[in-house]
Amino acid sequence: MKVTLIQAAPNPIETIAQIASICYDSDPTNPMGLVKHLYRNGHHSVFEHIYFTFKIEGISRACSHQLVRHRHCSFTQRSQRYCSEDGFGFVTPPSVEKVNSRADYEEYMKQAEENYNYARKAGIPNEDARFLLPNACETSLYLSCNLRELIHMSNERLCRRAQ
Repeated sequence: MKVTLIQAAPNPIETIAQIASICYDSDPTNPMGLVKHLYRNGHHSVFEHIYFTFKIEGISRACSHQLVRHRHCSFTQRSQRYCSEDGFGFVTPPSVEKVNSRADYEEYMKQAEENYNYARKAGIPNEDARFLLPNACETSLYLSCNLRELIHMSNERLCRRAQ
């Protein structure tokens, strides 16, 4: 997996402090202190004004389905309808590595690719041939979100119980 920060709001601490100052009709003299105070006290709406865009590459379609559950983000994902998956890369879950079944797993991926290619050569369009592809297929996407959602998403996805 490769994650690249494409764009971020400049001066986020100062921007959040300036935005929060309207609530208190004040001029922030300690922006970092104010931002920490806001976060600790649950005044999180001000974090919604800070935006980020990431390019995420080399994740599985299964992983992308977990990400798109975060509805306050915007996503643009590589299309399996308009792009060929001939020679697709795939992600191997750590549990497969643990049980030494890597060869069986790779054989399954090879068979899935052969089935996909056979369907396409038979005239089945990509949009229908993709039904033969595994969730392990690698994909790439762009994700944009505000800081409040990024914090929420990180708390959810970094949990040990999350996939």
